[in-house]
Amino acid sequence: MQAMSITTPPVPPAHDDDHDPDHPQAPKASTPTQTGTPRQTPAQPQPRSRPSTLQLVGQASSSSTQARSAAEDQHLLSTCEADAGRPTDSGVAQQLAGLQRDSMRGEPAQNVDFETAQLPLMQKIAALPPKHRAYYSGAQAQVVNSFELATSPAQRQQIGRGFSVLQKQVDDAYAKTMQDPRQRVQQEFTAPFGADSLGALGKWQSARLQQLGESFARAPSQKVREDLFRQAAILRRGMLQQIGQNVTQQTHALDQAWQASYDRIDRADSHAQSLQVAHLGELDNTSAFKRLNQFAREAFTSPRDVLAFRDLLQQHPEKYPDLKTWYDDAAKKSGWAHSRMLDDPFERTPNLPDAP
Repeated sequence: MQAMSITTPPVPPAHDDDHDPDHPQAPKASTPTQTGTPRQTPAQPQPRSRPSTLQLVGQASSSSTQARSAAEDQHLLSTCEADAGRPTDSGVAQQLAGLQRDSMRGEPAQNVDFETAQLPLMQKIAALPPKHRAYYSGAQAQVVNSFELATSPAQRQQIGRGFSVLQKQVDDAYAKTMQDPRQRVQQEFTAPFGADSLGALGKWQSARLQQLGESFARAPSQKVREDLFRQAAILRRGMLQQIGQNVTQQTHALDQAWQASYDRIDRADSHAQSLQVAHLGELDNTSAFKRLNQFAREAFTSPRDVLAFRDLLQQHPEKYPDLKTWYDDAAKKSGWAHSRMLDDPFERTPNLPDAP
């Protein structure tokens, strides 16, 4: 397995100063020869593709009868960015990352930190011009794949250092994009981050944003452009608000599910403590086993219960002292029984409970 280099990371593409997004040319197709060496096939003429919405919007200044100025872009942005409490793509990405972190309770902290860092990075990459977006999306996929294939914490730590380099590169590219008013105007006509979670309605709304962007690109005057931009900003804000509300509802439901698991574990511990175990005088070879068995049967009814138990031990290692006492006692008696069996293979009747 090859992890991303952390000393000499791949050089990102130069950030063009023009406003029109660039599309990288696809590599020429190749076919294998009889010797297995790729052979380049002649390039075939391709029909001209339809311009993207972002291209049309970016070219509006040269195609409309009344060219867009930098002052107009700034004026358009001031109409939708004046409200400091408005929902944003970055805010939604952080909400989604929080929901993901909530769903990963009980898992190793190294895994949780890495996984929950992916969504905010994806949001920034999605906001970049096409050429940079394609490059960084590929780099992120490579790092994630390497992390998932890693077989040791040390390997994951090394990959994490490479991921930090990628984060810094994306942060720089994103900051430069956000400093460009024309780029920000274009983004108002694109689907917000997380729009896929809105289902069929979200698809319709995303298509409507694209239609508004195409009309904006061909608008004959500043007044018409301002009206189209206002429609797009209102629609996009509503989508972001709905995504945020959905995440809040999912988080609430998830918290309730975790709490149900926590309560189940506490009840199981209480019942195991109160379990009446009959034994002969001071000879008590079975109570620890029976209490642990009672606890496990009642506490672990689903995979979530197991993760909830691990989460409780991570957050409060001292929470269940009785479990540790029972475990230590059972381990000691199991070791004694094992040694007795090894000493006399024909005597296999230690006073131990049947396996559950």
